[in-house]
Amino acid sequence: MAICVAINRRENQNNPFYIAAKYIWQYQEPDDWGDAFGYASEHEKVENDWSILKCVKDQWLGGIKGKQAQKGSAGILLFFRWLTKAKLLKENLDNKYD
Repeated sequence: MAICVAINRRENQNNPFYIAAKYIWQYQEPDDWGDAFGYASEHEKVENDWSILKCVKDQWLGGIKGKQAQKGSAGILLFFRWLTKAKLLKENLDNKYD
């Protein structure tokens, strides 16, 4: 099993998920999740400005502060989905598991 979670003071690393995980991928929880999207953009060498996506309405990028900030935390989920995929590819686990 693999888990992909934020590093923060609320995480209990003695829970069954941490104990059972063969892979633990973490990202320091930022004050503004826009920083995480910047990290992902740099990692993927994205040339376009990801923040133009903040114009998508409702909770598309919730968790990111600033102009056009949205309620909720859907953006955080999107970031962790990206991070999980990046880690799977980096460790060549996409070929090992289905």
